[in-house]
Amino acid sequence: GTKVLAMPDRYRREMLADWQGAGRAQGYGDNTKPWYEANKDKMHLHPDTRRWIELKLEEL
Repeated sequence: GTKVLAMPDRYRREMLADWQGAGRAQGYGDNTKPWYEANKDKMHLHPDTRRWIELKLEEL
């Protein structure tokens, strides 16, 4: 099986910023939360990382 590791804070923040920047660069504005909701089931994320991402997306 696949072992999924928790991401250090630095890399979680960078990933979230990359998602936000990609949405803007593609002309969608800040569509990060809807994009994540549509794609989260395809992502292999550690539960702690997933909780952090979802918390930060609620704060946007």
